[in-house]
Amino acid sequence: MKSKKMRYYMISAGSILLIIIGLVYYYFFSSFSIKETTHYVYIDNDDNIDSVFTKLTPIASGHAMTGFHSLVKHSSYEKNIRTGRYAIKPGEGAFRIFRHLKNGLQSPVSLTVPSVRTMDKLAGALSQHLMLDSVTIYKALTDEATCKKYGYDTLTIACLFIPNTYDIYWNVSLDKLLSRMQKENKNFWNFERKQKAKAMGLDEVQIYTMASIIDEETANDGEKPMIAGMYYNRLKAGMPLQADPTIKFALKQFELKRIYNNMLFIKSPFNTYKNTGISGTLLHKRADKLGYAGFNITDFSSKLVLKSSLKSSLMLKLGLYDESSNSTYIGLTQAMYDRADNDFVLMAPDDQ
Repeated sequence: MKSKKMRYYMISAGSILLIIIGLVYYYFFSSFSIKETTHYVYIDNDDNIDSVFTKLTPIASGHAMTGFHSLVKHSSYEKNIRTGRYAIKPGEGAFRIFRHLKNGLQSPVSLTVPSVRTMDKLAGALSQHLMLDSVTIYKALTDEATCKKYGYDTLTIACLFIPNTYDIYWNVSLDKLLSRMQKENKNFWNFERKQKAKAMGLDEVQIYTMASIIDEETANDGEKPMIAGMYYNRLKAGMPLQADPTIKFALKQFELKRIYNNMLFIKSPFNTYKNTGISGTLLHKRADKLGYAGFNITDFSSKLVLKSSLKSSLMLKLGLYDESSNSTYIGLTQAMYDRADNDFVLMAPDDQ
């Protein structure tokens, strides 16, 4: 009789235990999501526990949501909600989802620094993928103190951003975002690239800006080295670059298909028809094309004087490059003509 009662109790206890285990699994460990693919929940500074529930409900099954409510009730999560982007994957239970949210175990976003032309566009593009709003980003990028902290000013701060795709947390702070961009910038400008820029007599900002102008000038990668050679020769000779994309930038009319003569007189530090050198700007650019362009030895370099009368003459300096070269250059200025001792050095000092 005792053995029968013992067996009865054992079976009952075992059945109850199995029921408890089943219920625990059902509410806390069975798939939380009713979706077949991974979904993401974004929790920001304005969220409270009710809004968290609201964001989770469309993704969760009813029983899993009940389990999640129970976990929240018996924890301090309601008082310590962590911002972030959280992945809700098929097969993960309420307990794992709860732990991720409670401990801030979020999933990074793939942040693409795009090819844009102005600070407001850059701020807007970044804010679409981050918790930071565009106004906050824009104010930082137009603030002299902030720009100086990272080694730039308001005209050159665009050069901090190397266009590429980075894994970064959605709720990253502004300081951490800019520090990350500074780190990526230093990684890009390694010793080899710095030495090449130094050999050309240019700094990182000048290289970056010239690359952006060239990228805006043409979409044909085969033409870019030739355009780079032309601009580089003009720069080293002290000539204005006369780059049409800088007129578009100065006018803030990026849709222009043709630049007319009256547009060339706009007063702007970016107008390369009126100013020599390069002013740091933000134009169309791509990191994979931002690099070094080599030059070959010139085949022909000469100067020619054409006498039109006893009192006047036309001075012409001409440099032609071989078929594998990246540029052809013609100069028509008095200053260039006077500096004719070593034409190939002055016109293309990177030749060797």
